[in-house]
Amino acid sequence: VAEDLLEGSVEFMDPIHAQQAVDRLNNRLFDGQKISVELTENSKLNVYGLGRGTDPQRLKEIFERIGPVALTVVGELSSDETTDRPLQPAPRVVQKNGREARQQLRATVRTDRMLVESEELQALLALGPDQLSLEEVSKALAPWMPKWIYQPRIATSILGSLARQRRPELAELVLQSIREARVDVNLFHYNSVISAHEKSGRADKALGLLEQMQRLEVTPDTVSFNAAISACQKSADLPSALRLLRSMGIQRLVPNAITYSAAISACDRGGDWETALGLLSEMTRQEVMPNAISYTSAMRAMEQGGRWDMSLDLFSQMVRKTVPPDARTYNTAIAACRKGFEWETALHLLGEMPSRNVRRDLVSRAPRP
Repeated sequence: VAEDLLEGSVEFMDPIHAQQAVDRLNNRLFDGQKISVELTENSKLNVYGLGRGTDPQRLKEIFERIGPVALTVVGELSSDETTDRPLQPAPRVVQKNGREARQQLRATVRTDRMLVESEELQALLALGPDQLSLEEVSKALAPWMPKWIYQPRIATSILGSLARQRRPELAELVLQSIREARVDVNLFHYNSVISAHEKSGRADKALGLLEQMQRLEVTPDTVSFNAAISACQKSADLPSALRLLRSMGIQRLVPNAITYSAAISACDRGGDWETALGLLSEMTRQEVMPNAISYTSAMRAMEQGGRWDMSLDLFSQMVRKTVPPDARTYNTAIAACRKGFEWETALHLLGEMPSRNVRRDLVSRAPRP
């Protein structure tokens, strides 16, 4: 039952590894429990069905077989929460004595040691949340800048941490600071800052950085474009998202499932179901396997564009092609049923969710209008 299970959150450094983790680990056994793995953002996953004794470090090690993991959290599973709500530490952790509780909490949330203990990061965060100047940031980093010249990977880690903490303006100032200090600014530095703006939905900033990379002859990669397209999606800027997708060919870059999914997600904001369907068909022609996010976003575009019947047809197609639907897919299909007054179909979908190891949430159980 839900009360006996925990849920986890895993965040990769690279979104491509996150998608690979879904493909390889969803509906697999972990310590004797069948787990469900869902992609919630470009590089972030939710993991459901973890046993009570799950060791966060053990979970991290399993996912790190696919790629570098930046953050791992294990917490209490509540069936009345949506997948986007932050995980709460399991109550049993804080009921221990003080020393045990501190040790357990340190084991519950594990990040890369450099990101947690870095003096540079602490100095930056100590500047506060207010608007900062380049001079203030450069002054705070001055003691460590000579080391960064020879170890630019430290800057990559700092910028990645600022991205996860939703500090895009500070991340961009750090990028400017290291450029002025003659640190060898590279692709990974720019990707981290573009990701920071993506998480905050600042498409204008992400696009500006992508253009700056090319002026400075820092060649963007698929991760760069994916983050920028996702920023456009969050800003409901479909034209820019499509322009970026088409420009990848000029850079001799091949769009992947994450690229197309972000572009299709931009379509669902405005109910542009025709473009969404065209992109989904293009994925097949390009031999890019659509994933749950691709299908769900296209279904949402159809449902919001008044084509609820096509949304349900796409759900059936997804199942036939053995792409596992997740909670958001079911919620979208059930929303389409509501618009078409297909109550029997909605009840059938709701009933089959447990058999597919998909957790019902407040959206899927919401009463009909």
